[in-house]
Amino acid sequence: MAERLAIVSQHIKNNISPQSTAATQLPVYTNKQDDIVIVSALRTPIGKAKRGLLKDTLNDDLLAVVFKAVIEDAKINPADIGDVCVGNVLDPQAATTARLAQFYSGIPETVPVYTTNRQCSSGLVAFMNVAGNIKNGVYDIGLAAGVESMSTYGMGMSGYVPNPRIGESQLTQDVLMPMGITSENVASRFGVSRKDQDDFALSSQIKAKKAADTGLFDAEIVPVTTVVKDENGQERTVTVSKDEGIRPTTLESLNKLKPAFITNGTTTAGNSSQLSDGAAAVLLMTRREANRRGLPILGVFRSFAVKGCPPDIMGIGP
Repeated sequence: MAERLAIVSQHIKNNISPQSTAATQLPVYTNKQDDIVIVSALRTPIGKAKRGLLKDTLNDDLLAVVFKAVIEDAKINPADIGDVCVGNVLDPQAATTARLAQFYSGIPETVPVYTTNRQCSSGLVAFMNVAGNIKNGVYDIGLAAGVESMSTYGMGMSGYVPNPRIGESQLTQDVLMPMGITSENVASRFGVSRKDQDDFALSSQIKAKKAADTGLFDAEIVPVTTVVKDENGQERTVTVSKDEGIRPTTLESLNKLKPAFITNGTTTAGNSSQLSDGAAAVLLMTRREANRRGLPILGVFRSFAVKGCPPDIMGIGP
């Protein structure tokens, strides 16, 4: 774990001192032709679920936007894609959704597509799966994506009938623990105070606003032209090009918010992430293939790791 943290820290050049790098033996990477590289990475704007301009846009439409954009950005023949993996949590027909998006975006039926669900890390798992298959020589080019419409699909389990055996142990009961409670457990167990969370939330909002105002997100965002309905059911066509979660925030306003889940808790609406609608896609291939096609290399995939954790502190893993 220390080695992995050192590698991540190395990416943040301004925060590394000569003393800290000398104390840790960091791996030295050399470019290899079979490196897994990112040649295109694009996303939709992130909308506010239930209230934003993407609330009436379905998963397959969101996904098709980023599929098509990545293919056009890299100027590849979509038939050359070896596999497509999509991370999704809430859509009960996610496999059908991914297949529809494939056809909407012009990817032929000869390209296989599947979905994966590891809760909040589903998009990352899709990336890992595609990268791993390229590394193993299954194919040279793969498309990894993630999509979620929390406006369309709620977080509840409609029609779910729990197994009576769930009550046999605390561990099995904890599997059904709501995320808000696991958040409070993590904060309590690891000493993350309300002030820590509010400070981090404020810092995040400030950095996000600065990045948006200076156009740092523009190159990665694909505008979405869609139809949105008002409270009376009237439709209008809009083009969404900006994230909707960035809002004016002060420490004073954050401090005034009440805990959302338990009395005297630390998790509030202000220091938690919003419910969102959006999609993202990444095109991966070997360095050899990227060089052959003359494509820019945005990043190199080195490794990944997963680790299980107790369900009552879900959030520190996997």
